[in-house]
Amino acid sequence: AIYYTDSISSSIASVDTHVNALPDLLDDISEGIDQITTEILNIEIPEIPETPETPETPDAEPKIFKVGWVTALTGSAAEFGTEFQRIASLQVEIFNNAGGIPSGPLQGYKIDLSWADSGGVVEKSQSEIERFIVEEEVDLLIGCLFSSHTATVLPILEQYEIPMVADVSSALTLNRMGYTWYFRPGFHDEVSLQAQFQCVLDLQEEYGVEMSKLGLLYVNDENGVTAAEAVRDLVADTDNMEIVVDLATARDTTDWTSEVLALKAAGVDVLFMDWVADAGINLLRTLDQYDVNPKWYIGTYSAATTEHFMDSTGDLSIGLTQKALWNYDIESGISNYW
Repeated sequence: AIYYTDSISSSIASVDTHVNALPDLLDDISEGIDQITTEILNIEIPEIPETPETPETPDAEPKIFKVGWVTALTGSAAEFGTEFQRIASLQVEIFNNAGGIPSGPLQGYKIDLSWADSGGVVEKSQSEIERFIVEEEVDLLIGCLFSSHTATVLPILEQYEIPMVADVSSALTLNRMGYTWYFRPGFHDEVSLQAQFQCVLDLQEEYGVEMSKLGLLYVNDENGVTAAEAVRDLVADTDNMEIVVDLATARDTTDWTSEVLALKAAGVDVLFMDWVADAGINLLRTLDQYDVNPKWYIGTYSAATTEHFMDSTGDLSIGLTQKALWNYDIESGISNYW
C-alpha cells in the first residue's frame, strides 16, 4: 500500500510538471509556426489592430427659436400687455415641456421668449425692436400693441429683414404700406367696424329704432384716424345716417366735459368711441353725469371685455359693442387652465 501510494504521488507530481510546462511549450510552438510562415512560405503575418475606444457622444445642443415681444406692460394699456405675457408664456411652457414646437418647419425647436415694455411710448417701442434685432439677435418679433407704434417700426423690419407678427395692431393701413416683413394673422378695423355697423342697421330695420345721428370720438393716432375714416365711408354708403359730431382726442384724455356736451347738443343716437380702458371708463361716467344716453356704442378697442372695465362701469356699458378675438377651443384643457 505504501509502495502504491508513493508511486501514485510520483505520477501526479510528474503530471503537474508537464502541465506547468505547457505554456512555455505553446509559446515555442507559436514561435516556430511564425518562423516557418515567414522564412519558408515568405508570408508576413499582419498585426491585429487594437479596437479603438468609442468616444462619448455629447448631448446635442437643443435647437432654439428666439422670439422678442414688445408690448405695454406698464402704463394705461398695461392690462392688455400683461394678459399677453400671461397666456403667451403659458403656451411657450406647454410647447417646450412637450419637446418643442409641435409641427411645421420648426418642429422640435424650443422657444426662447423675451419681453420688452414700451410703457405706451412710441420711441420705446422703436428702441426695443432694434435692441431685440441687433443685441438679442431674435428670429421673430411680435408687437407692438398700438398701431401707431407698429407703423413706426415697419421700416426697421425692412432694414434688417426680420419678420414681425402683429399682436393686436389693427389699423387697416398697416398691411397697405408695401412692407414685406410684417404679418397680421387677425382682422383689421374695417372688418370689425363693418360687422358693428351692420348690427346698427339691423336694429333699425328689425325693431324700428331711430339711429340716424352718429358721433365720432377717436384717438388722434394711426388706429383712431384710420378707424374713423372707415366709419365715415360706411355712413356715406347709407341713406338714413349722418355724422353730427367728429372729434379727435388725446389717448389718455381724463376730462371729457367739452366732448360730452357737444354730443349732448347734437343728440347723438350712436357713438363711435376709440379709447383705452381708463379713458373709456372716464368717458362713460361723464356721459352719465350729463345725462347723455346714446342708444348704441361701437368701437375698435377691446377694453370693454376686460374685468377692470366691466367692474368699473357696470350698467353704464349696456349697449356697448366691441371687437374681441374668439377662441374656437374655448372648452379645451389649455383654455380652462388659462
